[in-house]
Amino acid sequence: MPYDTSLVPARLLTLATDTATALGPEWSVTGLLSTAILVHPFGLRIQLRLHADGLRISALTAMSSTPGNPDEIRATAPITEATGHKAAELIHTRVLPPLGQRDAHAALRLLSLPPA
Repeated sequence: MPYDTSLVPARLLTLATDTATALGPEWSVTGLLSTAILVHPFGLRIQLRLHADGLRISALTAMSSTPGNPDEIRATAPITEATGHKAAELIHTRVLPPLGQRDAHAALRLLSLPPA
């Protein structure tokens, strides 16, 4: 099943589009079932879902030496306060830093390899 936004609720799709706009022009929006997904060309994927307790923003990243066992990074905002700018702020403060740490871990692993 290809990614598309046909099953994403209109309110969530609007919020995801506003969030992508706030994050920058390189971000795009797609969807899978009722989940909106923000996609960056570098391969970052951040999920946005509406739950009873609010907007849930999550991403998976491998922070250990076993990339097959990813950790979920999650941030939640009350629905009444969910705007594109607030969601972008949550992504900047709670989701992107651990993803950057993952890249730093990968670079350190690469640097620790023996010379060829």
